[in-house]
Amino acid sequence: HGMPVACLCGHGPKELIELGGPHASGRILEPRVIRQIGIRSVDAGEKRFVHEAGLEVFDMRYIDEMGMRQAMELALATIDVNTHLHVSFDVDFLDPEIAPGVGTTVPGGPTFREAQLCMEMIADTGRLASLDVMELNPALDVRNKTALLAVDGSDEIFVVPDTTTYLWSLSPMGFSVTDDRVLAGDLSGVGSTRTYYATDGGAYALFLSSFALADE
Repeated sequence: HGMPVACLCGHGPKELIELGGPHASGRILEPRVIRQIGIRSVDAGEKRFVHEAGLEVFDMRYIDEMGMRQAMELALATIDVNTHLHVSFDVDFLDPEIAPGVGTTVPGGPTFREAQLCMEMIADTGRLASLDVMELNPALDVRNKTALLAVDGSDEIFVVPDTTTYLWSLSPMGFSVTDDRVLAGDLSGVGSTRTYYATDGGAYALFLSSFALADE
């Protein structure tokens, strides 16, 4: 997530930071609306850059000391009825002991129960409006262990109100939001093609990842 988050916050090549056209503020997202959960692979330059950018980060030391519940309560504290909550779920957020099927494993991530609580608390807000899931690599997975966890996590996180349209897509190479067609379906079947995409108002981004903000 390092480079994408940096570009969203206006740091990076002009071609990337102006995706969708120039923005008056010079950035697509304001750092104050971003929360990063489960960070544990950050070098000195990234730490300095994250601090200067004003991102709110709940790293694994914080989660170890204070618990996932408090981390999520603080991360979600400013959400209101006008919030469009986007969650970017990097599968290497999970500890590699339970999720080996990712490109870059970083030991010391959340346990299954910590991750489940994280998803449940996001769902409890009722404000989740969009989701992307990344870094799932079936070639490195063990008996679909990671893929099934990603599906279970997505199932926990998505509580879709009757008034919300949704679309989600799961393929053998991972998940992606594609367009705003409305498809119905459940979360049963790795390798199928189904999608969820919810639409609402406002803007708020929550990144579940082991990496923070790229400093170059």
